[in-house]
Amino acid sequence: MNQQRVAILGPSTSLTTEHETIRLVQQLLAPQWNVVIVQAADVVNGILTRGGFAALLVCGGVGPEHAKALQFDQGRNKVLEFISQGGAYIGICGGAYLATKLIWGLVDYTSADFDNWDRGCGPVLVKISPIGCKILLDEDIPEGVEVEMDYANGPLFISTATPTNTGTISPQQQQQLGRFTLPVSHQMTSSSPPAVSSTISLPTTAAAAPTNTITPTPMPTTMTPDTMASMIDRGAVVTQGIGGGRVVLFATHPERGRGRVAQTLHHALVWALGLHADVAAGQMELVGQPPPRPSSAMDGSDLFMGF
Repeated sequence: MNQQRVAILGPSTSLTTEHETIRLVQQLLAPQWNVVIVQAADVVNGILTRGGFAALLVCGGVGPEHAKALQFDQGRNKVLEFISQGGAYIGICGGAYLATKLIWGLVDYTSADFDNWDRGCGPVLVKISPIGCKILLDEDIPEGVEVEMDYANGPLFISTATPTNTGTISPQQQQQLGRFTLPVSHQMTSSSPPAVSSTISLPTTAAAAPTNTITPTPMPTTMTPDTMASMIDRGAVVTQGIGGGRVVLFATHPERGRGRVAQTLHHALVWALGLHADVAAGQMELVGQPPPRPSSAMDGSDLFMGF
């Protein structure tokens, strides 16, 4: 398969963590995808469609700073056009905030308990749903599975539309793929599946995805039991269709994981671009129009941090 062009938005801040996130994502995806760093001005000038890109990833950072760098509605309209015409958008942490109704309103999601957005950092447990296992892990696990992921002030997704939990992606084009469960300090039970090595089999649509060879800077654990408690059962990974394209949002940092967790990012791209076997068979088709931009969306003056 020819490698599809994937754009990663360049940093919008001088935060070391944002630069590291971009570097990790670039390194993780490079074996399977033609990864190109693009700047905000390039996006505003239409590079996503002119440059033949299949996907845009916005990785970490600060959501409103991304919006500011992308010239607010100018960038939003270009990205919305790109997705509606069949492109994919993958948002991680601050890049996920950007797509929610708190800022751009690309999707029918907001964040719970936003007044307390500064929850801190640390490892958390995420329960991947059965449909999420198919999309993010390329595994059929009817009961779902818990995985450990790093978290750093990401959104707690709640739907602003009628949720659908039928086990398949419905015409309402929205689905929660994973939710926060217990803090990782609560030990997994002995029935939890062991970690999967980085040699896990991938779909025939792409070469095998490796675990990161670059060691991420250790993430400090700064969350308290109270802040962790507010996260339980909130959305950690969600997806929604926009026109002919798809959006996948991670509240967590999959690029910092190992084995099956690191590979969720690759699988999310495979799914979002319609390369997943079930998508090709028409079993997970997403259709529909993008939601209108909310009048209450942030203009970039109210800053909050991602990682």
